[in-house]
Amino acid sequence: MDDIKYEIEILRKLVAVPTVSGDEEAYAKMEKLLVGELRGLGARVSVVDPKRDGASKSSWPNVIADFDFGSRHTICINCHYDVVPPGSGWKQDPFELVERDGKLVGRGTCDDKGSIALSMGVLKSLMADRSSLYNMRLILTCDEEIGSEHGVEYVLKKGLGRGIEFALVLDGSMNPVIGCSGGVEGTITVYGRQAHAGAEWKGDNAISNAVRLLAELEKFKRVRARRISVLEMPDKDAPRKNVFGRFNITMLNAGSRPNIIPGVCEAAFDMRLLPEERPAKAIDELRSYLNKAGRKLGVKASLKIDDVLEGYIANRNNNYVKSFINACGERNGYGTWGVVDGRLFARKGIPAVAYGPSNSGMDHSANEYIGREEMKRAKSVLLKFLSGRK
Repeated sequence: MDDIKYEIEILRKLVAVPTVSGDEEAYAKMEKLLVGELRGLGARVSVVDPKRDGASKSSWPNVIADFDFGSRHTICINCHYDVVPPGSGWKQDPFELVERDGKLVGRGTCDDKGSIALSMGVLKSLMADRSSLYNMRLILTCDEEIGSEHGVEYVLKKGLGRGIEFALVLDGSMNPVIGCSGGVEGTITVYGRQAHAGAEWKGDNAISNAVRLLAELEKFKRVRARRISVLEMPDKDAPRKNVFGRFNITMLNAGSRPNIIPGVCEAAFDMRLLPEERPAKAIDELRSYLNKAGRKLGVKASLKIDDVLEGYIANRNNNYVKSFINACGERNGYGTWGVVDGRLFARKGIPAVAYGPSNSGMDHSANEYIGREEMKRAKSVLLKFLSGRK
């Protein structure tokens, strides 16, 4: 098994560029770094940026690297280089890679720059002996952490998914994920009547109305939890074995001054869907439950849907899907409670599996890390899948 000295050096360079989502200056530095390194590996490199196409005022550079192995088949690996802000609680500079007890610590190491370093190390190895069974397209995107509109979604809109027979999304745990949850975000607005707090009888407190209505919606949370997917989750700490439906009130906004009875209270929610669940049906279920609860309590409320993300399940009988599951040493693929960019490939009819060189669970946390041994094991899996190496 190859060592990962090269991957660690690449990861060190990647972590040093603070690519917090939307930072154009950092994005430009990352683009230059990636283009140079990938060309050095023998790839044909291009950059897809909506700003350069006149489709955005901001720069969102996505780096595309094609590796020709003389195959009749092409597959892609997708990773993202944007990261969340470092936050507090770090034991060192979050944008400096530090190794402690076999852990490679730094912002973005497990989400998702470790995956980029792994991809480049694997491709370097495959190029050395021309051993890949497939032509490879490496798609490194810029905004996965904030929705992927200018990343994978834009790249695929530009037609760069044509000819790709399979997508491996390196962003997740070391379990083959063949389906991800969908999601619905929105706002429930609860109404009352504004008045002076000193003359409370002249008003109708929207916060009080919301408290009663939201307590009723806690029962809807239990309704959603009874929706069970066919896909198991790899998470050992989850309350259920399989992916299940979720509903949570996540933000509240009401009132303008202490001496005013508020006439409106807004509650933002996050509703997670099963991978196989259609969003429209889940939204109708929520709307029906909300209307029924409002009538029961005598509370007026409205529902606004702000964002909808559809989940997916890959065909388990697809040869690429089966081959990758086998390379991982598993018998079946899993589902995930989160949303991954595999859904965007699936939307284009491209079978997709998500995987990642980390089981740390430290995504978005202070002192984020990826394990050295996990990197080695993930490299072995990818080489086995891409070239048949043992």
